[in-house]
Amino acid sequence: MLQYSKPNGKMRLLQGYSPGRLVHDCEPLQMTWLRDLQKNLNALDLSLLLRMSRPSPMRWIRS
Repeated sequence: MLQYSKPNGKMRLLQGYSPGRLVHDCEPLQMTWLRDLQKNLNALDLSLLLRMSRPSPMRWIRS
């Protein structure tokens, strides 16, 4: 994900976004992500999550 966020951040700065504005714009996404994570907490294998160095949400879901 960092491969996409870094160029996007640079582009936003060139468009005149301040760091504070970038944080503000990310808050709804963060709230949605956290809500969905909480809603699906029982489906997560936390032991797998803690061992992963580069998390991938698809690996968190129990089969």
